[in-house]
Amino acid sequence: MNPRTLLVLALLILWLAGCASPRPKHLPLGASQLPQHAEPSMRWYRARFRIAWPEGEAVDLSTDTLIAHQVVAPLLRSETEPYLWRFHRRAARDHAGHGFSFLFLVSDRTASHWCQRLEASPMLQRLLEANVVETFRCKPYGRDNGKWMASTSDPMWPERIQRSWPYFIHGLSRFWLGQVEQHHRDLPPPEDNLNALAQHYRRVEDQITQDWHGYGRHALLHHLSALYGYVPGF
Repeated sequence: MNPRTLLVLALLILWLAGCASPRPKHLPLGASQLPQHAEPSMRWYRARFRIAWPEGEAVDLSTDTLIAHQVVAPLLRSETEPYLWRFHRRAARDHAGHGFSFLFLVSDRTASHWCQRLEASPMLQRLLEANVVETFRCKPYGRDNGKWMASTSDPMWPERIQRSWPYFIHGLSRFWLGQVEQHHRDLPPPEDNLNALAQHYRRVEDQITQDWHGYGRHALLHHLSALYGYVPGF
């Protein structure tokens, strides 16, 4: 067999080997690669904690921080992380009052397990017994019973933004929870009673507020602006 024929055969073998080798799997990068609807077995669920807010008193948002770290974070550490999740904080003198929500996109079977674990959280039970948390609800949430990827986005936004926004708020929620964890570890450990825990998470909340005042403009807003090419957006 002449050298030219051997070279052709060698190149053919290498080409076939490349075709047969497994290709690395990549996660979808853009909303255009996502289905319009989530998987049939997946939907958005919301675990909502309604927090006591007595008339005439200032709202205490550090209770949100306590719940995120003591009730939700242990679940995130011990279970397979859901496809997407995020936090939502709100407080207004209206019918919804002060509420902290944990939203997650999972199968119904996983959601049932997660809701049961959250409800059984020893810390949540302590907060309910002390009436710090008034009620806890965990159920499907969003438009179309939570089955659309953008079900929890603002319906006033264009669909292209609704479909991508869950990834933005997921990352931001992870960032915020990381701050909570870091400041919790940096502060002296609190005693195991609700008053001491409340004071501890007020200090955590204060430290995060200082981070926001000192570094939010550069660490968050500047880099968000840079990603969009420094074009004024508002």
